[in-house]
Amino acid sequence: MDTLRLRGDEVQLRVTQNGVLVGTLTAIKSCDIMLKIERKSEGFLGEGTDRHDMQFKGAGATIVFHPESKEPLVLAFAVKQRASRRVAQGSVRINMVFTANFPNGDRPRLSMNDLQFGDIPLSNPGRESYAQMTYDVESDDITLGGV
Repeated sequence: MDTLRLRGDEVQLRVTQNGVLVGTLTAIKSCDIMLKIERKSEGFLGEGTDRHDMQFKGAGATIVFHPESKEPLVLAFAVKQRASRRVAQGSVRINMVFTANFPNGDRPRLSMNDLQFGDIPLSNPGRESYAQMTYDVESDDITLGGV
């Protein structure tokens, strides 16, 4: 049923720093959110099949977007300050909320708190192309709200 599927123009990505809204990313090219789950299997003598288990290892996301204001660059340099240990680790706490606006009115939210960043590339592939940035983040936990 097409009327209940989620399209890319029906999502919002809000970034906060120390509880203050840094901005809402709107020109998002792609956003991949991953629940990191490790599967474990082990076989024992005298048993015909392996035993299986799972362990939650946190969450991650890769967001590719076109910057439309200075806020993504300001945020990148706040991350740099934190990674360089030039500010107290607790003074730069960056959170992300992904909101899906389903056509039936449902608005579930995925929240990732105290993000840990990887490389933050800013690329501009050519004169006719738009600049784009990528946030590659991980978090110890992810929560689901609004359900």
